[in-house]
Amino acid sequence: MQFKKILDLVAVIGATQDIDEMRRIVLQELRRLIWFDGANFGLIDPLTGLPQEKFARLDTPAESIKPYLNYYIHLDEVLQAHRDSGLLVARSTDLLKYGEWTRRSEYYNDFLQTYHTHYLLGLNIKKGRTGFAMLCLYRDKSTGNFRPEDVQALQILYPHLLNWLQWRHALAEAAHGRFWSSRERPALNVPGFSFESLTPRELDVVQMVLTGLANREIAESLKISVNTVRMHLQNIFAKLGIKRRGQLLALYLTAERAAGEG
Repeated sequence: MQFKKILDLVAVIGATQDIDEMRRIVLQELRRLIWFDGANFGLIDPLTGLPQEKFARLDTPAESIKPYLNYYIHLDEVLQAHRDSGLLVARSTDLLKYGEWTRRSEYYNDFLQTYHTHYLLGLNIKKGRTGFAMLCLYRDKSTGNFRPEDVQALQILYPHLLNWLQWRHALAEAAHGRFWSSRERPALNVPGFSFESLTPRELDVVQMVLTGLANREIAESLKISVNTVRMHLQNIFAKLGIKRRGQLLALYLTAERAAGEG
């Protein structure tokens, strides 16, 4: 019965052309398959790897989006652990040591608990290094955790969402005279963004972070361990006077924008 509902949802997605309408339908129909207390379906800018501001929401407070994008996304251990895991679909309880994390995390205690969120089930929609969207379902602690069957339902749905989003991006790029392709590394010569203190290997890591790669993807590309990637990031952050990878991207984009206006 559940598989038939997924196929019905796939058919509806295929018949939809508007991206906002598609996301609204997905959230509404997913609730027939998986119960959740709230959900967000956000698009990712393929050039920066950052989520765009216009989230599709279902029973998620509108006032939660801005503080998340402005601040808490840089503290989001679930998002980072999900990226590092290499999994397309994952429950927060499978990614983190939950008891310890819920006691110590600023993101959990100051943000998630404010909106009665305890359990999360996330789906990263991406092709290789290129992200298209992220879908996250939420549950209060009293509702209980997501089931393995819920993970399986999203895994079945995943390739259909990916195909639709790839098709949509190809059409958008064709309309601007070029087809969308894999992201190029950003040039590290933006005025006001100094890299003189970084080693060649640290520069490689910076470029990969700026294209949205997770630690595991960087490790595989450079043929080093994930722990070595973390060590490089610690050194980079110390030299640039920042604390998180989100600040690295924000710093680069600010300098790039200033250079374009100059």
